[in-house]
Amino acid sequence: MIISDIVKNTNENKKDVSFASSYSDKNSNRIYEPLEQEIYEGKKQTQYTFWLWTIFMVLVIAGGVYTWHKYSYATVSIQTQKVPYAFTNTPFTATRNNTDATTTPFEVMVVEDTYKQTVTYGTKNVATKKSKGSILVQNSASVKKIALKKGSVAVSNTGMHYIVLNGATIPGYAKKGTVITPGSTEVVVEAEKNGAEYDVTGATFTFPNYTGKTNLLTAKTIGLGIVGGANGNMYTMNEEELSRITNNIQESAKNKIFIKANAEIPPGYRIYKNAVVYKTDTLSGLRESSTAVRDIAQNSTLTAYLFRDRDIEKFIFNHSEHTLQDPSYSASNIDQSDITLIATPVDPKNTTTLALQFTGNGIINWTVDENELRKSLSGVRKNTVETIFAGFKTIDSAYVKTNPWFERYLPLDTKRIRVDIN
Repeated sequence: MIISDIVKNTNENKKDVSFASSYSDKNSNRIYEPLEQEIYEGKKQTQYTFWLWTIFMVLVIAGGVYTWHKYSYATVSIQTQKVPYAFTNTPFTATRNNTDATTTPFEVMVVEDTYKQTVTYGTKNVATKKSKGSILVQNSASVKKIALKKGSVAVSNTGMHYIVLNGATIPGYAKKGTVITPGSTEVVVEAEKNGAEYDVTGATFTFPNYTGKTNLLTAKTIGLGIVGGANGNMYTMNEEELSRITNNIQESAKNKIFIKANAEIPPGYRIYKNAVVYKTDTLSGLRESSTAVRDIAQNSTLTAYLFRDRDIEKFIFNHSEHTLQDPSYSASNIDQSDITLIATPVDPKNTTTLALQFTGNGIINWTVDENELRKSLSGVRKNTVETIFAGFKTIDSAYVKTNPWFERYLPLDTKRIRVDIN
C-alpha cells in the first residue's frame, strides 16, 4: 500500500513536471517574439532618424553654400598706371575759337569794377588853384584819325569848360561786324577858372570845335576825375601818407576785382593770376583836396583768359613722356600750376592768340572703367582674374579678396563687387 502510494505520487510528480515543461515551452515564444519585434522596430526607427538628419544636414549645408555663394562679395583693389610730370616756363601757344589741335584753346572774360574808399586829409592850406585831370577822348564817328589840338575846349555835361593841355591824335574807330570799337587817347585838361566847383568825376564831354552832323569827338573822366580846384582852403597829405593810401587803394581794388572775376568763372574753367591784363585808373590827383574828407572811386578792368581744366590736362598729357595713350587720364595739381603771359596783347579784349609759359608738376593718373571691370569679373573663378586684369591696360596691379575667404568664384551680382582705385 505504501509502495503503491509512493509510485503513484512519483508518477503524479512526473506529470506535473511534464506539464510545467510543456507549459513553459508553449509560452516561450509568447515571451520572446514581442521583444524581437520591438528591437526590429527600434532599429528601423533609428535608421529612419539617421537618414532624416542626414538629409536635413545636407540641405542645411547646401543652403549655406548657396547662400554664401549668392550673397558673397568681393573687394577688388586696383593700382592704376601713373607717371610724373614737371614743367618750368615751358612756352606754348593758345588760340581763341580754337580750330588747331596743336594749340590750347582759351576764352576771354572781361570784368569791370569800382572800388570806393573815403580818404581823410590832415593838412589845411589856403590856396587858389584850377582843377586838373585826365579824360579819355574817343572817336566813334570816323574811321579816320582826328588831330585834337592843344588849347581845345572840352565842355562837360554840367556846362563847365576845360582846356586841353596837350595835343593828341585820336585813332579812327574799328568795326567788326556790327560792333564798333572807338579809337581813344588820354589827354590832360585843366579847368577854365579856379575853384573846387570844377572838380568832377563821372562826367562826359563834347568838343565844340569838333562837330559836324554829329559830335566827332567825345570824352569821359577817368581815374579820380578832374580834381584839385580851390579858391580858399586846400587840404593835402605828406608823401608817406600819400604812398600808403595809394598802395592800399590799388591793392584793395585789385583784390576786389579778382574776387569778382573768380565768382563769374564758368564751371570747368579757371584763370591764372599771371595770365590776365589788369588796368586801373591813375590816382594822380590824390595828394590834394578841396575838402577835408573825400570819397575816392578807383575804376579797374580785368581781362582774364579762361582755360578749361581738361585742356590744361591735355597740354600736360601731350607734352609729357609716357607710352600709354589711353584717354582715361587726369592730371593732379593743375590748380597749383601757373600760366604766364609772355607778352601783353595789343588788344587784350579781342586778341585771338596768346604766347604763354607753363610751370607746374604733379602726376598723370589713369583710371579704369569700374562698371566694365565689374562685368568682366562677374561670376569668374578667382584664379583667372589676372587674365582679366591684363586686358585693362590702365591697371598697374590688382588684388581680389572674397568674403567668405574660401569662395572660389566672384559674385554674379556686379553690385556685390566693390572696386577700390588707388
